[in-house]
Parts: sequence; C-alpha cells; structure tokens
Amino acid sequence: MQEKFRVKSKKLYFGFVDLVSREVLRWAMCKLGVDEWLVSAVMSMYVGARTVIRTVRGNSNYFEVKVAVR
Repeated sequence: MQEKFRVKSKKLYFGFVDLVSREVLRWAMCKLGVDEWLVSAVMSMYVGARTVIRTVRGNSNYFEVKVAVR
C-alpha cells in the first residue's frame, strides 16, 4: 500500500490501536515462562502511563492509559 501511494505522490496516514488488558498481558507472559522480574519490569512501564492524541488541528488533553501495549 505504501508503494502505491508513493508512486502516485499521495499522502498515506496510519493509525495503530492495540487494546490489550494489562492483566491478560501479565497472564500471557507468565504462561510463556517469562521470568517474574521481566514481567514486573514490563508492567512497571504502565504505572502512571498517559498519552495525548495528536491531529493536524492540534493535540488533545493528556489522559491516563488503562489498556494498551506500549
């Protein structure tokens, strides 16, 4: 798809949304045998996680992220 748009000199926009429960992520890592210290390290990335939506018209206010993969 990128190549088709590039050949025609057209803009192409992507949006990615990963909605994964943090508890499901923890469960899956434990089920796969990931060491607990690494599971804890990954889960610590979510403490106080905030994000903003950026558009051509500006940015939204920051808000807390409760589900997603970082």
